[in-house]
Amino acid sequence: MGVDGEIQWNLDLSRRLYEWELSKAIDLFALIDNFALQDSDDPRSWRLKKSGLFSMASCYSAIHQSNREPFQNKDVWDPLVPTKIAFFAWLESHNSILTQDNMARKGMIIVNRCCLCSKGFESVPHLLLSYPVTREIWEYFLYGFGIDWVFHEDLKRMFSKRLVSHFTNAGNFLWHFLPFAIAWIIWLERNDRTLNDKEKDIHKMILIIKAILYYWALPTKLLEGFRFEDLVFKWDQVVRKG
Repeated sequence: MGVDGEIQWNLDLSRRLYEWELSKAIDLFALIDNFALQDSDDPRSWRLKKSGLFSMASCYSAIHQSNREPFQNKDVWDPLVPTKIAFFAWLESHNSILTQDNMARKGMIIVNRCCLCSKGFESVPHLLLSYPVTREIWEYFLYGFGIDWVFHEDLKRMFSKRLVSHFTNAGNFLWHFLPFAIAWIIWLERNDRTLNDKEKDIHKMILIIKAILYYWALPTKLLEGFRFEDLVFKWDQVVRKG
């Protein structure tokens, strides 16, 4: 709308913005603040072709020429992972599971607060990586693997399948499937606390994660010669050589 001959924008938002949305709103207003309205009709032009006309070929070419590292679908769609958990991992790797921030983006009016720690906003990276209990679980398993890991928010990298020379065959198997098990158990715990007001301690969660991994490994015989008790009490001996 115009005030004293100047254009001012009133987006008439349907709700108050969350704190994490304010910076994006400021960037938006800065972008449109200097935009000059004209009396002529707005034209549409596809910048990737000289003609200005859109084509699927130019769009496809632009996508595949980007610098983004392609996501290896086979790392998520593993036949040993139950389909439900594989779908969850796919959504997780694309930041699309229904955490409170994603529900807010879909238009739901909610108070965004992590139900697990009651401190930070609930997002996929917070819930599955930086939430204190999640981080403690990760550090427990990584210590057993003899790895110091710098935590990041690139969830796709969690599912990157790679062999590590100082791991046993069983260790490399467990290393690949560990993100699936941890993320799934954290998500179930989040739902249990939210919907049922029930809470498990961290030791019980770690035990369940090991049980899932042991169950997934049974068809491969990679854990042949090991008992479940070995995963519980001798984790580092199972996953590391020497």
